[in-house]
Amino acid sequence: MSLVEQGLTQYTLVDDYSYQNFFSNFNLITSSDPTLGFVQYQSLDSAISNQYIGYLNESVYLGVDHTNKTPNGRPSLRLEGKKAYNQGLLIADITHMPDSTCGNWPALWMFSDPWPEMGEIDIIEGVNQQSVNAMTLHTSAGCVVENATVSPEDQADTNGQLAFSGQMTTLNCDVDAAGQAQNVGCSIQAPKTTPSASVTSTENLPASPILPTYGTNFNLVSGSFLVLEPYQTTSQATLPTPVTGVPHWPISPVVSVTSRPTSRI
Repeated sequence: MSLVEQGLTQYTLVDDYSYQNFFSNFNLITSSDPTLGFVQYQSLDSAISNQYIGYLNESVYLGVDHTNKTPNGRPSLRLEGKKAYNQGLLIADITHMPDSTCGNWPALWMFSDPWPEMGEIDIIEGVNQQSVNAMTLHTSAGCVVENATVSPEDQADTNGQLAFSGQMTTLNCDVDAAGQAQNVGCSIQAPKTTPSASVTSTENLPASPILPTYGTNFNLVSGSFLVLEPYQTTSQATLPTPVTGVPHWPISPVVSVTSRPTSRI
């Protein structure tokens, strides 16, 4: 995982969270799960002694107790970064995540205090046997979105925003929005397939051109890069480009968010 900042012409690496630097940049949270999950979050010492964390092939391993019956909750991990960011490009290289199995709720997200006034961005999240990723914004009252998927794929709409391939499922980012379940936020679900996607794997994936964004299918293709670019809206910031500086979008992004008088996704 790395975070880079954008200069006038290119991105510059600011923080490197690869395996040598990873654990020194995170705190392991041991308080009770605020979402009431059936877990017992472990300290760093406990995680090390029980081998819930470690290094594997120059990567970071994060795990849980997957061998013992735990009537008081499964020993698990919740990590929180020590440093805060308000702009830049986040690149996460994830090769494996929990499968699409009942009882799982993996997530990677960004937030700030006070919550939800300062917002939350769920980059990857799913529960139980979910097969595709859900990307969500959580805010206080006043932030709603409109569906931009109506634009022709790979073409800009009248506001200059590229169409995206995800499916809008809820429109109000307010965690207390009327007509939505509590804390649902405004969410986009990744598509299961995309005609222009090219996925190769040595595993027995379905014959259709699936878009493996979460869980079991995500693992069958050895994971993916996840990219997030929050930016200030006072400038005409562009969509993310590879660190090389050359734009390359073989397919539409799953999610594109810009902030205007009425936020648009």
